Amino acid sequence: MVQILKRLRNRMLREIYQMGVFRVRSEFAYQAAVNKNTYNIPVISPSEFAMVDALRREGIFVTSLEKLGIPSTSRLLHASQSLLPKILTTSVSSKKEFMIKATSN
Repeated sequence: MVQILKRLRNRMLREIYQMGVFRVRSEFAYQAAVNKNTYNIPVISPSEFAMVDALRREGIFVTSLEKLGIPSTSRLLHASQSLLPKILTTSVSSKKEFMIKATSN
């Protein structure tokens, strides 16, 4: 019962804080800065816009490095391939958990 009441209280507080009247002052300052600098954002292609839009909607976007069109992609791939043998796996307590450890040696 206590757990249910805590969840209900947290949900009510979350909904109250999402109302405009209760928004934190720093959030207003952040939004004002975003609005002020909107004109400084570079123009992006329709494919890039689709990526950004999907990221906004879903919170995640998965693509390949080639589709991103980053000029240093080949160097990044080469560096990652040279680091791959240095990555050591370690055991974890649960079968649902994974951990990798990279060393600079």
